[in-house]
Amino acid sequence: GKDKAPANVMAFSTLADTSVMFPDGAMVDKVGSAAKLDPRLAETIPYGVDDTSAFLFDGNDNPLNTVEGSFSVERGGILRGAPANSVSNKDGTPLGASGTLTAPKLEFGAPTTAVFDSDTYVPNAPANKKWIEPYGTLTGKHGYPLLYTYSLIIALVCGTAGLPHILVRFYTNPDGRSAKRTTFWVMVLLGAFYVFTPMWGALGRELLPALYANNKTDSVVIALPRILENKLLGEILAGITSAGAFAAFMSTFSGLLVSMSGALAHDIYGKMIKPTATTGERLTAFKVAAVVFGVISMGLGLLVESFDITLLVGWAFAIAAASYFPLLLLGAWWRGLTRYGAAAGMLLGGTMSLFAIITFMGIEKKWLPLEVSPLTKALLEQPAIWGVPFSLIVMYVVSKATANSLPTDLNSKMLRLHAPEEMGISKNYVE
Repeated sequence: GKDKAPANVMAFSTLADTSVMFPDGAMVDKVGSAAKLDPRLAETIPYGVDDTSAFLFDGNDNPLNTVEGSFSVERGGILRGAPANSVSNKDGTPLGASGTLTAPKLEFGAPTTAVFDSDTYVPNAPANKKWIEPYGTLTGKHGYPLLYTYSLIIALVCGTAGLPHILVRFYTNPDGRSAKRTTFWVMVLLGAFYVFTPMWGALGRELLPALYANNKTDSVVIALPRILENKLLGEILAGITSAGAFAAFMSTFSGLLVSMSGALAHDIYGKMIKPTATTGERLTAFKVAAVVFGVISMGLGLLVESFDITLLVGWAFAIAAASYFPLLLLGAWWRGLTRYGAAAGMLLGGTMSLFAIITFMGIEKKWLPLEVSPLTKALLEQPAIWGVPFSLIVMYVVSKATANSLPTDLNSKMLRLHAPEEMGISKNYVE
């Protein structure tokens, strides 16, 4: 009923037909439009009118798609039906009489039970406040939205610099000037891409509210093209979008797989386990590592399938920000960083961030019977805001404690790292 608003409102899906059954005597307070109608419906159904009489048409020859005691809401939001159960408007006139077309939103004044067929899109129409700010002001569902937002920003900014599959791409450039030019154009293209992300999300909320109700918002990328007036073009666009998403996934996954396998085969196996290993043996180690890491990654992916993809992406950036980024920052600009400080900071920063994320997952999915404060929960969900400074502090403290392990040619290496390439002393920096 009204006291349960916005839960007393039903906005029907534009993705598929929906069959809904109400009990005898149910009363509808208002019939309106849940969202702006797409072009193919605009000429058929009046928009923005809450008076049900505006939707009555004489001589409607369209066949009714009903079952006894129910409404059938066709794809696109056309409500048709002649229900056996008595369902009336608040003025007493019957709703769903033969030949009635309505916009796809019903509002109930009294408590009403609705029954839906299995595997159907359940209607929903959240209130504006809930719709615009699903987790509260500035977002953040645990009560510290500003902290949550800044932590996510730190993760995305610092984590991008530390993603291993991004770092290896710089080795495809012949010199530093080319690497800078590549970085510039990549940033331009990424900026253009991210302009469309909020726009796509806004279109999804406006045109496909049922996805929000069914917790299927990740399918909006595929679902939106299919509601185009040109069906063929919509299917083609959906196919191209699917192919592009798969290509992006494969390029990212393969890049990470190559980075992990290369580190194991070259650095761990080739330098620590068996320094005398031949090129063929290292190649074999690389192939074995690729298979093992691939299987483990797919298994872990199945475990976190129920989590929102946006959360998973943010976590990947947070771990990279707390491990690789401090090493890049201090390694390039601080002469006092030792190998022990770098290793300790990377391991502890990355491990602590990973531990925080796993703890949050356990709390959310009830694996861990823990009760934590909203502040703690926000810090566990977005650990970058404390993980990055923690890693930097560990690197500094351990490096100071092991200062006698600094290389003797430190000044020469720093000069070669920062000197202009035109001087010709920056080649073969790692020897």
